This record gives sequence, C-alpha cells and structure tokens, in this order.
Amino acid sequence: MNFAPARGNGSRRGGWRPTSRMPSAAKKDSEMTTPAPPVGGLFDEVALTSLEESASKHRDSAVIRDSVIVVSYNWMRNTKASKCNPTIMIPGSPPRWSPPSDQTQLREDQGAFYRDRNAAQYPLHPMEPAIIAGIHADPNLAKDVNIVACSSTLGNLLRFVRGQEKSFRILVELIDEALFFVRRENSPTELIPGVRGYGHTFPDAYTAWDSAVKQSTSHQRLLRYNFGGLHLLVRFEADGFLPAPDEASKPLLSRAKGTETFDVENLTKQFEKAQAQLGEDTAITSTNDELAIKETGEGVGQDRIFDLKTRALWKKDQDLLSGEIPRLWVAQISNFVAAYHERGTFKPENIVIQDVRQDVAKWEKDQSVILAQLVKLLHTLISKAHEQKDGKFEICRSGEGNLELRRQMVDVGETLSPSAKTQWIRSSQIESSREEVRKGDSENTTNALSWDDGSSNDYTACTDACHYCGRCTY
Repeated sequence: MNFAPARGNGSRRGGWRPTSRMPSAAKKDSEMTTPAPPVGGLFDEVALTSLEESASKHRDSAVIRDSVIVVSYNWMRNTKASKCNPTIMIPGSPPRWSPPSDQTQLREDQGAFYRDRNAAQYPLHPMEPAIIAGIHADPNLAKDVNIVACSSTLGNLLRFVRGQEKSFRILVELIDEALFFVRRENSPTELIPGVRGYGHTFPDAYTAWDSAVKQSTSHQRLLRYNFGGLHLLVRFEADGFLPAPDEASKPLLSRAKGTETFDVENLTKQFEKAQAQLGEDTAITSTNDELAIKETGEGVGQDRIFDLKTRALWKKDQDLLSGEIPRLWVAQISNFVAAYHERGTFKPENIVIQDVRQDVAKWEKDQSVILAQLVKLLHTLISKAHEQKDGKFEICRSGEGNLELRRQMVDVGETLSPSAKTQWIRSSQIESSREEVRKGDSENTTNALSWDDGSSNDYTACTDACHYCGRCTY
C-alpha cells in the first residue's frame, strides 16, 4: 500500500486538540506518568448552584462583542543542534489549506505529542510570548484589559458552568488590573498517552506552511473581545486558513515582511522612546533575553481561519459540529473542516468545509443562561483575586466537583518574568499618560485646538476595536 508523504514541518493543533509533536528522543519518556504537582491549602469553593442563583442580571451582556485580532505569531522549530533561543515569528502565517486533488491514503498518527505546546516551548512563563507579541503589535495592549486567558483555560471554565465532567487546574494571578489564567498540567513537557487517529497526519498532508514561515511548528493568535462587561485577551492555536479563490492556485512563495531578529530588549526600547516623548525620566531595564522575535510572514484575517477534525466515515451522519461549537465560540472561528476517512483513506467528497458563523451565533443566543453563569464566574474570580494579598491562587476541579480555590505553592513561580511584567504594566499607562500630557497642554494654551465641533455625535461609546464613535460593527 502506498502512503502519501506528510507535508509541512511538524504537527499543528486547533483549540484543545492535542497535536504537538515531540522529538524522537522523547518517545521513551512518553510511557512514563508524570506525577501531579502538590496543591495548596483550600480557602474557598465555587459551586455551580451559587452561579445559577445570581447570574440572571448578566444575560443581556453574555455575548462576545467587538472581537478583533491583536496579533498572530508562529512558534519556530528549534533543534538542539541550532542552540537558538525560543523564537516566535510575527505576524507569522497559519498553514494554508492546500488539499491533494485525489483521494489520499494516510498513515495513522504515530509519535509523542505535548499536552501544551506553549508550556513546552516556554515552560517558565507559557503566557509570556503572547504578551510580548501583543505589546510588539500594540504598545497599549494592557489598557482596560480585565482577563488574559487561553482557549483551554476559558474553555474549561465554560465546561464547568455547562455541568460537564472535566478535571483541570488553572493558575491565577492578578497583574496590575488584569487577571491571568495559566493552564497547569502535571509538567510543561507532559505528553498525551495513546494518541490514535489521523488528527496529525491529515493536516500535514492537506495544509502547507508558506515558505516565509517554513520552520513553523504552530500558529498562535491573540484575540481581544468584550464579554459580560469584561475586556478579554484570549490566545488560541489555529489549524489553518482558507485562501481566497484567487490565491488557491498560487505557489507558496515567500512573503516575508522582514528578516530582522529582535529579543525582548528591543521592546523595552520602544517604551523608552515613548517615555522620552512624554518627558519621563524613568527608564525600563530588561533582563529577559530568552525569547527572540523574528518579523516575517503575512497576517491572515480571522474570518479565514478554520478548525479541523477528522472522523471515521461511519460517523458522517452524526452531528459533529454541535460538540465543537463551544470551542469555536471561545476562539471566534468562522470555518469548520470535517474530514471523514475509511481506514485512513480520505476522498474529496468526504471532506466538508462549513461556514459556521450563524451556527455559533445561534448557539450563543440559545446558551444565554449558561453564558450568564460564565460571566458571573469570571467576575467572582476577579473579586477573589483582589481579596488575596498577592493576587494569586489556583483553581482545581476534579471530575464533576465544585471549583476549589487553593493557595499557590511557593514553587509555582510568576506568570510573567520581571521585565515582561514591567512592560505589561507600562502598556496600560502609556496612553493614559499621553492623555494627561495633552490635557495639561490644552489647559496651558489659550489657542488650544478643540476636537468637538459641537455636533450631536456621541463619542462616548468608543471601544478599543474602533477608536472612534463605537457605532461601527465587526
């Protein structure tokens, strides 16, 4: 039997589908069970019944609004031989949908795969690369942000309010005014046991990396949206994108925007420059030179991103989409690819591509009661963090139980490195500081310019997404 060769460089994952491939040297470790880290003392619990009783006031606001992509980036493959720092490519590019013209016979998944790609690549501070990339794209990234999460942590909290059985642990830390949720596995390099199916070999054969990002291992995206009166930053991993009709037949040419390589210190220089413009004499010093940033790739709109699932052909008449919609909602993904196979053979007629925007919108409307409970839960967790002297705790759940709020153990570490934490705090202050300077200038100038022409336009409804009148929609 002939098998199609896998295309691309490594495996990718979408949402919570585990697909991160380990080097062959780690396969031996995949058979070992990593013990769970110890838990701290219990100080409170959140029961689902308590949310049900007080969530009704949030029903009208329990919808995602003003969803925009802040930044995207690719993790770059690093090998022991290269001796390179962990490297991300901004804006990177997701793998392009480029299916073979005929049916394809694939091998079943083999190898070892990380549970958490980001933790494996950057174990001390898994959320930090997303923050560094976000500040690189928007120096005011932290302004008005209430929650920073990934699709896994937010998805687990959604599972809890939906009454689904799932055990998980989430580290929580309040930094400035934003509550960070960090996924916690038994180990940053913990592997998925017993991987089966075609969830890795299929995307290798049916998508391809653009040549500018050929050394990629995954594509990450950071979304900003409003939910329940809260401003969220949510990181997720994309399976790929659907090219526009006029791009589908184009060769995968290099579309690099630049090849300059940066480390975290370069980001500090941006803030020093902004401070100089404000007349401030406080400088930021960065000691974190672990993460390198390479400017290359081509940004892709969120409306072209897809999520991918493979299933056996006999399941084609089952409703696969309904079970995936909560994940698509969290990550605001518009397209869903369902690929059905018969013993590893994928035929073109058994690959279904759906625009799921209306399905997701209907689900959101139908789930208003549940989503109101999620809003209440998020507000509750923010309040609990403010009650802690250090702003830290851990969320633990076992199966169908309540959410246990526990003290963090002393060996947990920090969510962000000192330099990244400083930059995060500064990114919430730069714009407001500029406004104070402008206000002071206007008060001391007799011929100050006026931005209000006296019209009836209401600019108070502005959002971070549009910056103007708040009446535009996305």
